[in-house]
Amino acid sequence: MKLKLSERLLAIAALVPYGARVADIGTDHALLPCYLVESEKAASVIGVDVHRGPYERAWQTVREYSLEEYIKIRLGDGLTVLQPGEVDTVVIAGMGGTAISNILTEAPQVTGTLRRAILQPMNNPAAVRCWLWEHGWEITAEDLIFEDKQYYQLIGAENAQSNGVLQSTATVEGSFFPELAAEYGPLLIRHRHPLLPGLLERDLKAMQAMLEQLAKSSQEDVQLRSREAQQQMQKMKELREWLLVAKPSSM
Repeated sequence: MKLKLSERLLAIAALVPYGARVADIGTDHALLPCYLVESEKAASVIGVDVHRGPYERAWQTVREYSLEEYIKIRLGDGLTVLQPGEVDTVVIAGMGGTAISNILTEAPQVTGTLRRAILQPMNNPAAVRCWLWEHGWEITAEDLIFEDKQYYQLIGAENAQSNGVLQSTATVEGSFFPELAAEYGPLLIRHRHPLLPGLLERDLKAMQAMLEQLAKSSQEDVQLRSREAQQQMQKMKELREWLLVAKPSSM
């Protein structure tokens, strides 16, 4: 039986380097680990889930495809169930940006030995990118997927320290629209991803609705938030217009 993955999971799999030893955090049904091994993308995968139900479902999927030799499933919290150097690539997808940052922070002995991270935050992508920059990681690949009426930002990063390269934490310097790089991705912006204007339009509508609610209050702190939101919206509109008229930069 051939595995069928969603467009989102296929895009995540595309960022995994060939021959990687992967940890899939929050593996759920273990569809991604099975796909990575069946497609010979990964040499081995450890799927991790903190909940008993998904843990048992993951094992069921692995057995169904007879991949027990290459895939192990562990019950536990994030990277804490891994040994340093046991994997070289981590996938953390389908969680909030703050939760992803916390997972990377809570097991520094493991995170420090990783070479690559593939991260897909459901919200607050700025928290993820800022964590990467602040901890010496370089964002080397990004993608944007629209599936089931939802936008998904994908971030691929290399651990400059584990690769023996000293990297500046100020990696947004010289990028296009640096003030928006954390939220919308320096590479998504630089390469004018075709879905990015739609994501900006969605966010602009949400911010406009928020401003209409803030306008009903006369409190000073609310007025400050309103001015900050208006300034942010202006930057977003400028980015949207640039995306629609500028020529793509070289890859």
